Amino acid sequence: MTISGKSALITGSATGIGLAIAEVLASNGVNLVLHGLPEQSVKTTALAEAMGAAGSIHVDLRTVNGVNQVVQQCEVLLPGGVDILILNAALERRASWDQLSRGDAELQLAVNLLAPLGLTQKLATGMRDRGWGRVLFVGSVQQIRPHPQLIAYAAAKAAVENIARNLAVQLGGFGVTVNTLSPGAIETDMNRAVLSDPEYRTAVTSRIPAGRLGTPAECAAAALFFCSDAAAYVNGANLFVDGGMGVR
Repeated sequence: MTISGKSALITGSATGIGLAIAEVLASNGVNLVLHGLPEQSVKTTALAEAMGAAGSIHVDLRTVNGVNQVVQQCEVLLPGGVDILILNAALERRASWDQLSRGDAELQLAVNLLAPLGLTQKLATGMRDRGWGRVLFVGSVQQIRPHPQLIAYAAAKAAVENIARNLAVQLGGFGVTVNTLSPGAIETDMNRAVLSDPEYRTAVTSRIPAGRLGTPAECAAAALFFCSDAAAYVNGANLFVDGGMGVR
């Protein structure tokens, strides 16, 4: 699974699944650029230094300008280009379908759909031209198992998988694979607040055949596979790391 010497950008890598992916790629010799929100800059900078990464970027991805800033800073930190693009940054706003505001819906679509698409448009062209690349969208079990409070979030994640499948066809002939990793209920900072309610946690766990929540490290192990040469013939796939939640 040699990927030593490759370069990678991981969005949303200050915490949770993104951080776990960063750690496992760094341990396999990948030259990383971490990404987090501006308010996470101190933490993300420290993490990048500890991992020996090329650097870190602290930009909000909800705007086109934010996406462009990430690309511009990546060009400086990784002048040879990005070989591996992990599109993990996410945002959710919980509300019932009849209470969801237009603003919150647009915000979730901007971060969860338009930003990953924009970054791929800007960075995967270099992969195509060099003849090697890995693009990994992070989806969600919610795209096939709808949650009543996450209609816009789930819609964005479902759209992301469609983009991945489309790009898999268009880039597959150039040595670039495009896949989706879809976590289930994972113990992350983003989920901590809702999972702190014992009743809700029990209800969630009861819907998982494995009988437990997943860990960021388990998602990272799957991401490592997708990034490696072992997955060179895996293209357009969606792997659910969900303990079977999506099939119950």
